[in-house]
Amino acid sequence: MTGKVFLVGAGPVNPDLITVGGLRHLQTADVVIYDKLIAHSLLDEAPEGAELIDASKTRHADTLTQDQINELLVDRAKQGFKVVRLKGGDPYTFGRGSEEALYCLEHNVEVEVIPGVSALAAATAAAGIPLTHRFASAGFMVSLGYVKPEYSYLINRESQAKFNGTMVFFMTQLADLETILREMLELGYDPETAAAVIHKGGTPDQEVLVDKASTLAEKVRERWGDMPIPSIAVLGAALNLRDNLPRIS
Repeated sequence: MTGKVFLVGAGPVNPDLITVGGLRHLQTADVVIYDKLIAHSLLDEAPEGAELIDASKTRHADTLTQDQINELLVDRAKQGFKVVRLKGGDPYTFGRGSEEALYCLEHNVEVEVIPGVSALAAATAAAGIPLTHRFASAGFMVSLGYVKPEYSYLINRESQAKFNGTMVFFMTQLADLETILREMLELGYDPETAAAVIHKGGTPDQEVLVDKASTLAEKVRERWGDMPIPSIAVLGAALNLRDNLPRIS
């Protein structure tokens, strides 16, 4: 009998932010394939005897390639196991969850997605930065900070430069932030726009650097040397409300 794969969003490195449904599936899993960017204390919730497989990815190396992860999901499910793919944040928000789901379905393995709290919401809220506000931001735009050159057509920097709401970039390297800001400023983006980098957002180790669009990259270099991982960059007038709003713990 074929098992089933559950793509579970674990939230951003904070055990309090996994959903009730996600925790329930974790507590009944036969196999847990987990990411680096989860609260590792969550692994204690897996049943005794469950197989725990580290699928961490870092800036410079992967414990397992994406192809190997895909194959593991199918292999364990076809052995009849309940497989929980425990992913940082939300599986479908820059988490490659859709790639894994498609691979499972192509190999006749049933898959279910359990949404999670993305760093998009958790990190900004924890830093006291609203994504929207009736008088400051009517919407938000979210983008990767880096895409491979062959996928550069997916990024429209001109649209980003003209956007008047909150912008969030999931970052990997300082050089990418420098490129984003330089190109946006050249396209007319206001250099005085409030800007921030949130590192380890929503966790007890969270750090927030607030500046403006024209000098944010320089301030990041002064503070950290390179972009610390995990981090998001946030730009927009809604950041100006930060000093007046609570920050979650």
